[in-house]
Amino acid sequence: MRRILLTVLAVLGTTILYSGAVGSTPSIEEMRAMVEANGKVFSEGVRNHDFERIAALYTENAKYGKDDEDFVLGRAAIRQDWKQFVSSGEFTDLILETMTIQGNHSIIYETGRGRTTFRDEKKPPYKFKYVNVWVRQADGSYKLDVDFYNGLP
Repeated sequence: MRRILLTVLAVLGTTILYSGAVGSTPSIEEMRAMVEANGKVFSEGVRNHDFERIAALYTENAKYGKDDEDFVLGRAAIRQDWKQFVSSGEFTDLILETMTIQGNHSIIYETGRGRTTFRDEKKPPYKFKYVNVWVRQADGSYKLDVDFYNGLP
């Protein structure tokens, strides 16, 4: 009887440890911290024209939906799109503000607002709203699988 009890306790303990490490849902605060940290990486990539850094935030098969345009599909195409956009030299910064976060251990939904600043200081900032879907990777990190924005009036 003691042997059965010890076996049950061992299995139960392993199950609890395993489920906590693999399937636990991060808190809203943890999700927000991760998303905001990645947003800073994204903004720094734009400011520094570091397109590899920007592209590394996306999944291999990510979907990027731009204002009044069709989706850009895949990390390589998204990298190229950002390179073309940022290299045009019109804007100098990208500021992101996370509004809401929801999710679980495998997916995080983010909504927010953002704006760009331009070299020509007389030009008003471009303001936009966005929706991002972050998907957990095998290494435990989260990457953008869907990134969609459109302008605000």
